[in-house]
Amino acid sequence: MINETELTTAVEIITEKILTPVLYMYEEEVTEFICFSDSNTSQEDFDDAERAVFDVLGLQCEIVDIREFPETDRLEISNTARAVYTADPLVQMLFESAMYADVQRIIDENHSMIQRKADTQSYYLN
Repeated sequence: MINETELTTAVEIITEKILTPVLYMYEEEVTEFICFSDSNTSQEDFDDAERAVFDVLGLQCEIVDIREFPETDRLEISNTARAVYTADPLVQMLFESAMYADVQRIIDENHSMIQRKADTQSYYLN
């Protein structure tokens, strides 16, 4: 388990190497940091940040972009993972609101499909 000093150092390393307005952390078998990175961030950037955290702290971690997860998992992450960094609380609030809106859009699309099936006996538009 990561202590607060190590966490602070890890967050500093990650935010120096990866442009992100918000960073979450899960601690299970592996410490996982989940960020919303700039779209120009490459896998090499993530790998480099992971190596830097390991080199400085000896901490094996995984750093992933939240967009790699389905919308419902993103919402779960924002609700259950520990927010360990935010550039601005307002940005975090807007980010999380956008995730809620994405999930609501999916729910609405599913309801629409179910209603279409009930009305037309088909999921497909005629």
